[in-house]
Amino acid sequence: ILGYIYAYTEGAEDSFKGLGLFFILSESFPYTLIIYLILKFKNRNISRLGFFALTLFVFLVTLFFGGLRGSRSNTILFIVITVIAMNIYIYKVQKGDMIVLLIGFFIFMYVGRMYKDYGANMLKESTTVIQDKTELSSVETTIIGDLARYDVNAYELFILDVVRPNYKLRWGETYLWGALTFIPGGSYIIKKFNLKGRSPAAAELFFGFQDIENSRILGPIGEWFINFGRYTFFIIYFIIGFLIRYIRRYTQSLSLDDIRFLIVPSLVVFIPQLVLSDFSNICFFFVKRVAVVFILLFLISQKKAATA
Repeated sequence: ILGYIYAYTEGAEDSFKGLGLFFILSESFPYTLIIYLILKFKNRNISRLGFFALTLFVFLVTLFFGGLRGSRSNTILFIVITVIAMNIYIYKVQKGDMIVLLIGFFIFMYVGRMYKDYGANMLKESTTVIQDKTELSSVETTIIGDLARYDVNAYELFILDVVRPNYKLRWGETYLWGALTFIPGGSYIIKKFNLKGRSPAAAELFFGFQDIENSRILGPIGEWFINFGRYTFFIIYFIIGFLIRYIRRYTQSLSLDDIRFLIVPSLVVFIPQLVLSDFSNICFFFVKRVAVVFILLFLISQKKAATA
């Protein structure tokens, strides 16, 4: 585990390069665990202590399977999926439980921000540095930044209007790059046509050049800004609305007794991703948290129908 952490600290981009498929499969394991726990405790109401014990256990498993790469969203979103699944099948979540979970959420966001920036050196930093970082990671910053993208989108508009009004739009290049990342042979096309993703495109907007690592998530509106400009951004809302409508129709077609209903918690969490994440992150979440799980549940349901 320490080697994993130091690999992230010393250079995550080089250390984990080429391991995308491995991460998709390995980071899908916690959902397999949830399916097992739900089937094991189904039709039995667990206690509040049992609920928090299972949530903590899944949290630690999720940290090991992806969280230590510095992905706070990977950990938080899966805990949300876990809570939704347990609320449906084995434990009715109360208001008091939600308060405890929210406190844990903000604590994790603070600590996770420092780990994302400092890695294994987090505990070696001076008290002043950690205090400054904590002040930057206020509740307000978390809400307008991590949960809304309001800050970065407003900054984009300022740059496009004042600083770089002649910024070269990407015209869908970052979307194509994001889709090709998950298609076999897509990397060949990316290299052949020298396609650029969201990170270098955003770096050029913010700093004037591409050769700098930019981990800032722009969200769908922000990514639309760098591709098609700021005057047609409303189109993305129509696309998101269509996808949400389709997801709703699919979930309504499933019954609670259908094992495929276990995909519903992932779809519920997938919807906020549509309004908060960049296209490549949306694709990654869909493949890892929806597609792989759907295939697993489909195989299980088909097997049960054959033995009936």
